[in-house]
Parts: sequence; C-alpha cells; structure tokens
Amino acid sequence: GKFFILSAAVGLLLATLAGRGFFTQWTDYFATFLVKTQEQHQYTQPVDTTVPSTQFQPETPELTQERDPEKICLRVQPTGVISSGDENRYYTPKEQDIWFGAYEIAAASRIADEYWNPEDQSTGVWLRYQDEWWRFLKNGDILTLSNERIPASQCQELTALVEDALSVIGLPEPVRPEQIQSLRKATLDWNGIHTLTEPEKLSQLERMLSSSQELRGGANCWFTALLTLEREDGTVLTLSMATDSCGTWLSQGVFYEYSQGNESFYALFSAQADMTPSQMETATPPAEQEPDDEDLVRISDYIPSAILDLRYATENNFTGKTVYSFTDAYLRYGTVKKLQAVVEVLAPQGYSLVIWDAFRPVSAQQTLWDICPDPNYVSNPITGNRNHCRGNAIDLSIADSQGNLLEMPSEFDDLTVKADRNYSDCTPEAAANAQLLQDAMEAQGFTGYEKEWWHFSDSTSYPVEEAFLPLLPSQWQASCNEFITLRRKPDTSAEAICRIPQGGEMTKLADSGNFAYVEYQGKVGYALRSYLKPVSQ
Repeated sequence: GKFFILSAAVGLLLATLAGRGFFTQWTDYFATFLVKTQEQHQYTQPVDTTVPSTQFQPETPELTQERDPEKICLRVQPTGVISSGDENRYYTPKEQDIWFGAYEIAAASRIADEYWNPEDQSTGVWLRYQDEWWRFLKNGDILTLSNERIPASQCQELTALVEDALSVIGLPEPVRPEQIQSLRKATLDWNGIHTLTEPEKLSQLERMLSSSQELRGGANCWFTALLTLEREDGTVLTLSMATDSCGTWLSQGVFYEYSQGNESFYALFSAQADMTPSQMETATPPAEQEPDDEDLVRISDYIPSAILDLRYATENNFTGKTVYSFTDAYLRYGTVKKLQAVVEVLAPQGYSLVIWDAFRPVSAQQTLWDICPDPNYVSNPITGNRNHCRGNAIDLSIADSQGNLLEMPSEFDDLTVKADRNYSDCTPEAAANAQLLQDAMEAQGFTGYEKEWWHFSDSTSYPVEEAFLPLLPSQWQASCNEFITLRRKPDTSAEAICRIPQGGEMTKLADSGNFAYVEYQGKVGYALRSYLKPVSQ
C-alpha cells in the first residue's frame, strides 16, 4: 500500500513537470513501469508453503508380492498380517523420479531417535527402498528402522505423494474395537482352521476384543494368526492376532491390547484343535527349509564329528603366519552333502575327518600368493582356479577313534614330492591310508590335486565368493525400533526365517556385504549389519 502511495506521489510530480514541458519522455516510461509493477505484484503475493509444490496423480495401482529393491515402493497388508510374506503387497509408483526427489529431501532431515515415543500412532504404511524401512506416523513424522526420525515439517512432499497413492489404492480403514459386536461366526487361521459359532463363546469373544485399548507405540509381537469375524449384518472384519503370548491384535497398522496374555483368547478355539491352549501358543513353526546347494554353511552344523584344525588360522602352516582369524570351516551346502556321504563310509570303520582348510576368502588367497607365488602350490587369486575361494575345495585328513591322525605320506603343507599322489616314497601304511581317503572322496564326486594328497575339489563348480568373510564369533544385538528380519540369503527380498526383536542377542559369524551371517536361537541366516551393534555398547 505504501509503495503505491509513494509511486502515485512521484507520478503526480512528474506529471506536473511534464505539464511544464520537462521530462515528457521519462513520464511515459515510468507510467509503463507502474502498470507492469502492479501486474507483477498481483502474482507475487505470499503463497502457502505448507502445500507441496509437486502435483502427482498416481496411476492405476498394481499390488504385487514382489518388489524391486532399487525402486521406491509402499508396503501394505490387505489382511493386516505382517509376518507372512504371502500377505505383503507392494505398490511401486511409475513416477520414480518424483518419488525419489521427495525421498531425498526427507532423508536429508533424519535425526537420531533411539526408540519411538509410546504416543506414536502408526498409519500402517511402510516405504521400502533398497535396505530402508520407513514407517509413517499419524502425526506426519516418519520413523526409520535405523533409529531415526524425520519431522513432519521435513517430509510433507513425500507424505502428500503417499496420501495420493493410498487414495487410489483404496485400503480399508482399520477395524475399531467398537465394531466387534453382533458376531455370528469367528474363524481362526493358525495351525489349521478353527471356527466358533456357539453364541456363548462368540459373546465372550465380543466382550474380550471390543474392550481393547490402542497401543500407540506398537507391539513387539508375532502377528501370524488371522482372525475373521462375520457379523449378523453380513459385515466381515479381519484382524491379525499375536501368537507369542501377547494379548494383542493388529488391523492395518494399528495395534490393540485386550489382555496381558492371549491364553483366554486361544482357549475359546482350543476345542476345535488337537492341542491345548498352551500347546497352541508354543507350537513350533514348520521345519526350516533346507539350504540351497550354493549356500555357504558351517561344516560343523552338518558334520558334528568333524575335527576342525584350521591351520591358516594359526602359525602352524608353511608361511609361519596367521593368514585368517576365523576358526569355523565353511563350504557350499552341495559340497557338504557329498562330504556327509564320505563320513558315512569312514565312520563305521571308526574314522572321522580332520579339516585343515575349507572356504578361504579372496583376501586370504592373496596373502598366500604374496608369500608363495607358485601356481603349483598356491592358486593365483586373480587368474587361478581359486577353488578354496569358491567354497567347494577342502584340505583334510583322517583321525582314528581317539582323535589321532592316521599316518599319511607327508605332513600338511609339505611342498615337496612326498606330498604327491604317487605314494611310492612313503610307508605302506601311509600309502594305504592316503588311498583310503582318496577312494572315499572320489566315490562321492571329489577330485584330488595330484601334488597334494590332502586337497580335494568338488566336481560341481561354484562362482568365486567375493563378499562372504568369516569372523571369530562375537555377541551382537538388534538395534532397531521393532525387529529385524533374519533371512536365508544376504538379500532384503530373500525368504524370512524369523524376526529378531529389538535388543535380541545373536552370535555374529561372518560378514557378507551389507549383511551379517548370524546365529539366533539355533537359527542361522543373514541380518542387515546397519541394525546390529555389539552387546557391550
């Protein structure tokens, strides 16, 4: 306003001067300037900066069970069950550039937040990108499983994109406790299908669940049972029920608690099952799937009778130096199965295997080559066969029932002709023992190296393993907001074995890229390293 008053005054002055014959041309110029300035001013009024600048209309959604880790996607659960991969659905926007731009803006504003606030309320929506898990809250904040929070003010554009996408996906609203009434049937899908139709039990179930209280901070429980409730008016409600003694249920990301434990709930369904309520609660999941042949596994997990004496983990080898620090022996599972067959042949004779070397990291192979660059005894780490680095080669011998090594043509790592497979320059007993080992190994698909009686390679080849690095066992714990997933392979899309809750302790056995190979409650698999911290910290 003041600007225009001042402008008018100056214009009047110039007009006066122009009337006297002065500055006529300049008056015209300034009048034109005023008009343009007024027009421009109409478009430079303050704008609402809280409205995201990006306008995005999501395409027709496609919900799939698979996701591309290199693309941003949203994870939703139409049924609410969060621990079963079969129930997960992923929505991957086609406009990845727009989403990635909003993602980067939000990612730059992450702040440390060790544990989420109990008052946090989840929307039930997760964003997945590579190894990231972002959980959207009702207050507009985002929480990550890396113990970070993104304030609502810093992620408005990303939140707007999510809301637009969800409006098209059309997910149902969470079930509320007050909706659980007038039931005519209840079906529990867990360890079989169990159905309730008795009015008395349905009334008990109604009273139990309709009085539930929301758990704003979430619940660290296993939600693996699916409860379907049919009401008299035909409405169908779907809940996820905790199966690990928690008296909680879940619907579209919202958690509710109905009691301190779930015994009373499962007691209602126990009559339809061939087990007691406590047995239902503690029932073991299906047997773990057998590893794939290419998976690296600990030999001792499958051949407990094997005697481990990894020479390169000590100075007791031809280099006189410690080449690697780990003490567990690893091989491809396909190779281990063949080795098991060898044990079945030798064990009835009172013999066991002694393992001197198995899988060898490329770095260890390089160390050996630097010390002994002779391809007759050490494989070139770049151009050689590198079978030890493939996880399908092993250096071994035989021990008797007392654990004593049988006499062989030479000591391990003997770089002379005495170590070859001629067996003519050793005692008859040593020759017979070496031949026994050779025959047993070759019968199961192994090939011996002619210059080393102790070295055998699986006839099935595997690629050189670049990432897997065995370590000395150490204790670690899950450092996350809820849980981390233990997977069969070092890949975020790999099959899940189980979940490790926040603070859950495990034994770290190896590193493999961004993953750690760990043992948790008797199960071994891969967990993201970024979500682990040493127990001592």
